[in-house]
Amino acid sequence: MSCVRTTKERVPTLTQEHSDQDLVRSALIAELDAASLYVSHIDNLENLKAKEVIAHILEEEKEHIAELMCLLETMDEVQSEKFDSLSGSSCIIE
Repeated sequence: MSCVRTTKERVPTLTQEHSDQDLVRSALIAELDAASLYVSHIDNLENLKAKEVIAHILEEEKEHIAELMCLLETMDEVQSEKFDSLSGSSCIIE
C-alpha cells in the first residue's frame, strides 16, 4: 500500500459537500502548513543561501495567506463579521 497521494486525491472535488468557501479554507490550510514547514526549515538550515531562499518563499506564502483570508472574508458573511469584530483590536484572545 502506497502512502503517497496524488494531487488529485488531496484536492477535494467541488460537490454539494465542498462549497467554494470550503475549498478556499482548504487552500488556506495548505498555505499555513507550508509556512510552518518553511519556518522549521529556516530554523534548521545551516546554509545561508538556502535560508535566504526559503525565507523569501516564506514571505510569498504569507502573502498567499493574506490573500486567501481577504477572499474568504468576501465570500463568507459570518467570517466577515468576525474579522470586523476584531478590527482595530490588538488581536489578543482572552
